[in-house]
Amino acid sequence: LVFLDAPYRDEELSGVLESLGRVAPARILCEHHAARQLPATLGPLHRTRVATYGLTRISFYEQEAEEGR
Repeated sequence: LVFLDAPYRDEELSGVLESLGRVAPARILCEHHAARQLPATLGPLHRTRVATYGLTRISFYEQEAEEGR
């Protein structure tokens, strides 16, 4: 599980997310500015939920469940 709370206007966030997509932890929770659009997928991780609280948005990413799990 990775909690990512980058500065709202940090331009390097995309690179960090790309790197995490290659490492593929089981879950990522990423807090970011509500105006920032994050990708729907990061390698094998898929965005499963988005929660918005004023100007803050939290994007939840998880690996797809394997068949039979």
